[in-house]
Amino acid sequence: MARDNPTKGMNNALYKKRQRTNAIGLTLSMTAMVLGLVVLLWILFVLFSNGFRALDWNMFTQSTPAPGTEGGGLANAIVGSLMMVGFAVLVSTPIGVLAASTWPNTVTPARPPRSRAS
Repeated sequence: MARDNPTKGMNNALYKKRQRTNAIGLTLSMTAMVLGLVVLLWILFVLFSNGFRALDWNMFTQSTPAPGTEGGGLANAIVGSLMMVGFAVLVSTPIGVLAASTWPNTVTPARPPRSRAS
């Protein structure tokens, strides 16, 4: 079975112009994507190569020091985050369970559609 010509009934010059515009648009968008990915990968490489050297056990076990002093860690920030998450779970879980258990009993079912007699 032969395929139909896509330009059949079209202005050939207009079709070529649209193809050229499409090729230019695709080239520009792919170039922007590749440039963005190169920059992103460069940032991630610098972040991980410099960041892993700074990680040690003291960072997670020591408290944050006073401003202007050396050393210290993130223990109080980690504990504070865990406390906030725990409190949010304690408050939201009973509300979610109550809402899930009472909502189906309070919603009235929709009426089935009336059938038309033909």
